[in-house]
Amino acid sequence: MAEDARDAATRLATRIEIAKLAHELDLGADELAFLEDRDPQLVRRLRQDVSAALYARHETRFRRLAALSAAVPVTIAVKAAQLAVGPVVSARIAASMPPDEAVRMAGRFSPDFLADLTLSLDPTRVEAIIRELDHDLVTKVGRLLLARGEHLVLGRFVSLVDTAPALAVVDGASPGDLLQVALYAEDRSALSVLVLALPVEVVAATIDDSHATGTQTDALTLLTSLDDPARTRVIAALATLPADRQDGFLRAVVAMAAWPEVLPGVGGLDDEALGVLANGPTTADAAVLDEVVAAARALDRPDLLARLLLALDAPHREQLARARVVRDADLVAWVRDGAGDDAVRVDALLADLA
Repeated sequence: MAEDARDAATRLATRIEIAKLAHELDLGADELAFLEDRDPQLVRRLRQDVSAALYARHETRFRRLAALSAAVPVTIAVKAAQLAVGPVVSARIAASMPPDEAVRMAGRFSPDFLADLTLSLDPTRVEAIIRELDHDLVTKVGRLLLARGEHLVLGRFVSLVDTAPALAVVDGASPGDLLQVALYAEDRSALSVLVLALPVEVVAATIDDSHATGTQTDALTLLTSLDDPARTRVIAALATLPADRQDGFLRAVVAMAAWPEVLPGVGGLDDEALGVLANGPTTADAAVLDEVVAAARALDRPDLLARLLLALDAPHREQLARARVVRDADLVAWVRDGAGDDAVRVDALLADLA
């Protein structure tokens, strides 16, 4: 079961990379279906090589056009780009322009034209430009792209945009839109900042939507790419949802054997939220509790395991009595020694169960 779910996460990553490659080549993703069994990192490297090759093919011409654009008044260069050159070639030219010149021209374009242009931009080549653009302009363009359903394009640029305009772009977006943009993020390290800045009810709604649409694997895959504080925020939001939503997510954790990625976020929960999540139907299983113990041991977090054990209610403690931790002297000693202020209570609990 866990292996199948891990395979599902890998297939998801591959499909995302195929979609990005198809966008680069202006093809339908179905035309690249022969890549579905490939490793996602292999498809990613192929996409990067293709992008570099497509740009290099006409790089000299783009540089000449960029120099020409800088040599004429901005109003003329803008008119030429909109009426004669078009958004695709303009995107290639922008990547060859000095950032300050490109930013100056961008302020003269309509948001609609910039949205069209953004579809053909390579984020790796225009990072310096994107970071200097006016935030209001970034927000207007981003909202246009969101309205068009351009999740892939927005995801590729999310790590280049400051937090304020990024939040303004997704303000009022549907939970499904939020999840899709996050899935296509080129650099997922930027997602942690956004997750911490989003209202908790928005995070909860996104988890709830993943349950309703059967995309818990997608949501859990994203969770594993967040840092610990952001994971805690997501898991705390999960604790505010109805019990069936909580348990659906925990079933996905079990299926993907994702406890090593989830537990660091659990450690930041308060006692009430920890108790809510620890005592669901999925965790009322000795085998699942053994998986949790093994993950905590691998993470060397006896303090976290101690809190989890103490949070269990009577039915879950009955299952704990069947788990390996109470029969393994080394594990018991490890938990007791690392439990800190909870050592006495943990010792009493394990002794009673044994």
